[in-house]
Amino acid sequence: MNFQLKLNKEKLQSLNGQLAYANEALCQSDIKDWEIKEFEFVKQEVEKDIVKTKALIERIIAIV
Repeated sequence: MNFQLKLNKEKLQSLNGQLAYANEALCQSDIKDWEIKEFEFVKQEVEKDIVKTKALIERIIAIV
């Protein structure tokens, strides 16, 4: 179980990095409209994955 916990914590860190990158990209002034749509979509999907991963980590902790 510790392996699964470690793996999902690393995944959560990666997702947080992806979210930070998308947020930073959206703050740029020279970004094109199609890029804004892409980054907003990525941001929404990553936020969903973060919620799912946090829930999974909580379940793993409850089992261990």
